[in-house]
Amino acid sequence: MDSCSGVSDAIQHAVDYLLSIQRPGEYFWCAECEADVTMTSEYVMLYQILGLQLEDSKVQKLIKYFKESQNPADGSWSLAYGIDGDVSATTEAYLALTILGVDAEDPVLRKAKSFIRSKGGLGLVHVQNFTRMNLALFGLLPWEAVPLLPAELILLPSIIPFNLYNFPAWSRPIIVPLLVINNHRPVYRLPNEKCYTMMDELWLAGTNRYVPYVPPLRQALLKHGASWKSFFCVMEHVLRGYEKIRIQGCPSPVWDTSLATIALLDCGYNPREREIEGAIRWMLDRQCLVEYGDWQVHRPSLESGGWSFEYFNTWYPDVDDSAAVLVSLFKHDPKSIHSSNVQRGLKWVIGMQNTDGGWGAFEAETNKRLLDEIPFSDANSLCDPSFADLAGHILEMLGIYLQISEKYDHNGSHQCLRAEVRSCISRAVKYLRDSQELQGSWYGRWGVNYINGTSGSLCGLGSIGFPKSDLMVSRAIEWLKDCQNDDGGWGESVVTYRDKSMMGKGIGSIPSQTAWAVMGLLAYLPPEDQSIKRGVMWLLHNLGPSTKSCEGYEGGYKIPVSSRTGMTWTENHFTGTGYPNHLFIKYHLYSHYFPMMALGRYSQSLSAARKTKVEHPYRI
Repeated sequence: MDSCSGVSDAIQHAVDYLLSIQRPGEYFWCAECEADVTMTSEYVMLYQILGLQLEDSKVQKLIKYFKESQNPADGSWSLAYGIDGDVSATTEAYLALTILGVDAEDPVLRKAKSFIRSKGGLGLVHVQNFTRMNLALFGLLPWEAVPLLPAELILLPSIIPFNLYNFPAWSRPIIVPLLVINNHRPVYRLPNEKCYTMMDELWLAGTNRYVPYVPPLRQALLKHGASWKSFFCVMEHVLRGYEKIRIQGCPSPVWDTSLATIALLDCGYNPREREIEGAIRWMLDRQCLVEYGDWQVHRPSLESGGWSFEYFNTWYPDVDDSAAVLVSLFKHDPKSIHSSNVQRGLKWVIGMQNTDGGWGAFEAETNKRLLDEIPFSDANSLCDPSFADLAGHILEMLGIYLQISEKYDHNGSHQCLRAEVRSCISRAVKYLRDSQELQGSWYGRWGVNYINGTSGSLCGLGSIGFPKSDLMVSRAIEWLKDCQNDDGGWGESVVTYRDKSMMGKGIGSIPSQTAWAVMGLLAYLPPEDQSIKRGVMWLLHNLGPSTKSCEGYEGGYKIPVSSRTGMTWTENHFTGTGYPNHLFIKYHLYSHYFPMMALGRYSQSLSAARKTKVEHPYRI
């Protein structure tokens, strides 16, 4: 069927693998969201704070995880695979290992100590704020060295920029408990009465432990409050991580299920098979239809209808998950556009559009970039403004809606909604034009990085029929082609978040980013294009048996190796982004369902190329 040898076989192997890791009888997917060692370190600290005893078997598994994830060259721990060590992550891992009973003279801690001291020791001003708080909780750093969070912050009215609801959804549930912690400033005991001597070896300044965290001229700003990323905000993670050697920040069932469903449908899997029907029902059951949620603060008259990332996070649906679920519903059954679920979901996403034409992830108009400039935030993630990757994903969904509604709206009931969609699209296109980089790429806030943002934008623009002749499109296509590696794939490092000169490059080819690039090019170019063919061939050559010890696990559930069939792709790099430069995520299914989508769309494009094809007009 396919002119590129092996595409059909590869699709079949990939489909078999994905079906084999679907949760049996429940019809959803949920793989690990792996982060750096920090969350596992804080898990150990939390046990110590709560006075709980870890079983010996778990202690050994945790120690093994820390040792195996340490960088052997310098003794550090990194925020993502393949990049330099991070002093904050290393400090927290050092503390966790010490709590677990590892002696300071153990080689793993000796090497970590050398790294921390080479970066300035515990007195280094640039140690992350949340690391400072963790040290202060055990009396290893004075509370005066931790940014102040006055409890009165919660009382600030909406007209004040620093009011609670101008902070983004991910910071708000962290800020409130931190207000309580800061008010009480507790100090907890460490094992073996080491409260006053533990980790002395990490200080360069002897007994001088006054560590200012901001220059003196900025002290006047201390009354405004701040935020850190936090592990302590969701106690459930302790239970979920209890049988594991590392902790994930949160589960991703809706995200994984929607994207896995899209991948199967793109590959031509029968939409009436029980695996698809079950996944669709599972997603519909998790639509957030309750009449509450923090998003209502900035959109009080908008009816609910979105989907969240997790199982039941009804307070915080997000537009990216909602768009992905809607695409899966459209591809499963085009006539679903008439259902109340789709109508409410679509109207909710449209209603969340910002005035600049783009979308934030969780809430509208949460774009006070001033918050990123206050001295308490070192993650630069205290606002949720518009980003191109989100706009691209939503445009792709809206384009599919227009195509099928024009075909299946026989009585004209969608006429008004289509008008809303076209107006929404027009504003979003303007946003993408305004946010495009000079090189032709787009920044990817939630996926690494410019390859992700550019692919998403091209897929969105292609879906609405935006013309290829437009300079915005042609520049993006050329940029993607220029980034292609010699072996035919694509690979971009997380380093590009702080070094734009590396955009689109920095690592060898990897499956998820190669798939993103291929899909972006397929939105405008024929399957015979050499860049596309080389990318597809790279995906074919790198498909193989699974090397993962377990897959699809969360909440203690594991899918054993013996029950898995088919083939998959292997990827070590982190291609998801929590907070740029501070928290990166390795979604364990990114390396599978995105290559599936790319191969499926390539196969569809080959089939369509054999027929007379009229390019649809720009639909606004």
